[in-house]
Amino acid sequence: MVKNEQFEIDFRELFNIFFNSKYIIISITGFFAICSVIYSLLLPNIYQSNALLAPAQPSESLSSQIGGYASLANVAGINIPGESYDKSVEAIERIKSYDFFEKEILPSIKIENLLAEKSWDVPNDLIIYDDNLFDSKKNAWVRDVEYPAKKIPSNQEAHSAFKKILFISQDKKTGFYKITLEHISPNIARDWTSLIVKKINETMRNIDREDASKSISFLNERLNQTFYSEIKIALSELIQDQTQKLMLAESNEFYVFKLLDSPIAPELKSKPSRSIICIFGTILGFLFSLFISFINFYKKKNLF
Repeated sequence: MVKNEQFEIDFRELFNIFFNSKYIIISITGFFAICSVIYSLLLPNIYQSNALLAPAQPSESLSSQIGGYASLANVAGINIPGESYDKSVEAIERIKSYDFFEKEILPSIKIENLLAEKSWDVPNDLIIYDDNLFDSKKNAWVRDVEYPAKKIPSNQEAHSAFKKILFISQDKKTGFYKITLEHISPNIARDWTSLIVKKINETMRNIDREDASKSISFLNERLNQTFYSEIKIALSELIQDQTQKLMLAESNEFYVFKLLDSPIAPELKSKPSRSIICIFGTILGFLFSLFISFINFYKKKNLF
């Protein structure tokens, strides 16, 4: 309980407080410093692999290209993009989606490399798993979790973990996208980044190929059924456009994104910064020791 009296601390008294508590300050600061060093050494190295992408197709408006045939295309069941449609924007959102992860990414990776990794065996290029989570000898999950988590991780849990190591940014000036993936293994970081680029190009290409094929079949059927020359011309224009779309999908490997800088297995880690952890831990310990010194001083003065 603080007494109702005024007290002041000058610099000499402050120095005396710290000097008389020098062993406490040294001990606490040293303890925090040692703990921060141990903690930083226990953290695994994290590596980042990056892919720099450029949109393979410029933004365009199909409705502006076919003009007056847009209404007919809508009747025919063909989706006409708006005035500022950009496939790269759709592709980026698909990369983030659960559906893309479940269908395209998850079948091509080991889920234990995502949720049970502990460290990386550099000489043998092997992932060391946490024995409390995954038994590598039995190739089985052994983790003890509570609901809603399951012993064998669900696809949703895997997707949540995947989103935490995946980062996508765009340079507003150039329009280029940068995909970054983090992992304790630089080789896995590279492989998974390459997998994302490959799968999103394949996915977008397959979607447009399927849409174009269905549209062409439908339009050809309508073309054979109509006797009006104007409608035949309009349908022919639509068929030509969808055929060009199909040809582009079939011939272009980098359908949505072109690789400007391919992912690599980095030699240097991106984090953690062990020096910063140690410095921060030491400073924190020093400040805490000063706080303890003040508390002890005021207790002795019977101010508390």
